[in-house]
Amino acid sequence: MLGTKQPAEQGALVILASGPADLRERLAPVFGAVGKRTMWVGEAGMGTRLKLALNAWVLALVEGAAEALALAEGLGLDPALVLDAVTGGPLDLPYLQIKGKGMIERRFEPAFSLALASKDAGLIEDAAAKHDLDLPVLAAIRRRLEEGVAEHGHEDLSATFLTSVQHREPSSDSRAHR
Repeated sequence: MLGTKQPAEQGALVILASGPADLRERLAPVFGAVGKRTMWVGEAGMGTRLKLALNAWVLALVEGAAEALALAEGLGLDPALVLDAVTGGPLDLPYLQIKGKGMIERRFEPAFSLALASKDAGLIEDAAAKHDLDLPVLAAIRRRLEEGVAEHGHEDLSATFLTSVQHREPSSDSRAHR
């Protein structure tokens, strides 16, 4: 399934179905109860593979947003300017606006927890290795998500932002060595 708690409650998930074609008709009412759309993507297991690819996109988007907003904040800018600059253009996404606003306001109500996102990043990295794919950005994202799990694992994936801004805080020792 593609979606979080709110779309699930609204019956608006996208179902990523795979398996024998003769089951489609029988499963349609079940999938229709929880989803707004069902995508049949092939033989058994293909839905799971698509879910990994989609989660890779979500993880890259959220980590990219977190780092862009942390950079803006670290440069002395209001990070809301980043979201405002892309609003309505080809780089704008509703998900970016929602997650970005939560990061700026330091609100991390879990829709997809950082701990689960970190676990999924590991599954993505394992699948990439199994299929001889070199995905260094996703490997770096997995490591970054893992860094935040101990302190923020129960919070939303977007709490990865806190890892970036916490790293920015110089300690008194690091100031002395400059």
